[in-house]
Order: sequence, then structure tokens, then C-alpha cells
Amino acid sequence: MAGTLTHMPNSKRLKFTPADEIKLGKFRTEFMRESDRGVALVSAAMIDDLLGRCIRAFLLDRPETERLLNGFNAPLGTLSARTAAAFALGLLHERDYRDCETIRKVRNEFAHNVHVKFTDQKITDLCSNLWLHRLVAAKTETARDGFQTCSMLLIFGLQACLSVISEDGHRLQYLNWVRRR
Repeated sequence: MAGTLTHMPNSKRLKFTPADEIKLGKFRTEFMRESDRGVALVSAAMIDDLLGRCIRAFLLDRPETERLLNGFNAPLGTLSARTAAAFALGLLHERDYRDCETIRKVRNEFAHNVHVKFTDQKITDLCSNLWLHRLVAAKTETARDGFQTCSMLLIFGLQACLSVISEDGHRLQYLNWVRRR
């Protein structure tokens, strides 16, 4: 039976297939075993990939779309650009947009500093901005726990979004804005 994801307000239930569930379950198992650095880098990479795939599935099926997303100096080739584009296209809720931005900042801290841990004050402060972490934070929950939970929720949501775009035909269409006589 396919699962559903309903954390996004005012949206239809997003679904994912049993194959998606298996893939995401395997990812989750590996993800939970990662080092602090691995958690930050892998989650951001997965979100980056899924954002790119969602945007690709949503935009027109043209070579220009691929050039926007991939290759040297691709305008939508970074996590930052993909996050902004997905939000502008209505593929991300504002809360999810902010969480993607926070995950990107945490990723950058881990990518540019070898000695960073989730227990460091700067990382803890960043993680406290994550929506889910603020929603369910208990005194026993660590910044790493909140980061992992929020990352997984975003990953599940983006996978479900990709399924909806792909299966339900929610692709942009050409506009016929030129009047023909």
C-alpha cells in the first residue's frame, strides 16, 4: 500500500509508491548510521537532487531545461538556486523553503570546517530554526535528531512531490499568448 505525506498545509495528500517506500526506507537506515558530517552532507545532497528532479519534471521537456539544471555554470545548478526556484514555482511551501535554506547553511558549515559537530553552538542555533525541530523539540532531542527528522521529512515530501508531478501530469504547458487572426 502506498504511503501518504500530509505535513504540508492546504495541499492534497502527496503519495508515494511502494517502490519509493523501499528506496526511502533503505536511505533512512543508512542515513541514521552516518557521522555528523555525513548526515549534513548526505541530506543536503539528497534534497539538492530531489529539488532538481522536481523542477525538471515540472518544467517543459526541452533541452533548455536540462541546461538550466546541469553543467558548468548552470543557473539552477546549486542547492541555493534550486531551493529558490522550487519556492518561486510553487513546488515548496514557505516553511519548507526556509528549512532547505537552513539545511544548506548547516551543510556549508560541515563542508568548510573539518571540526564541526552538531553539538557546536553555531550548528545548534541553526538547527533550532528548523520548523519541525521547533514544533516537536523536547529537552531530550538533540540538534542532530531535529536535523535528521526535518531532513527526512523534506526528502519524503520531495519524493512524493516528484511522484505527483510525474504521475499526475503537473508539468508546465506552453502558453499561447500570441493572438492569431
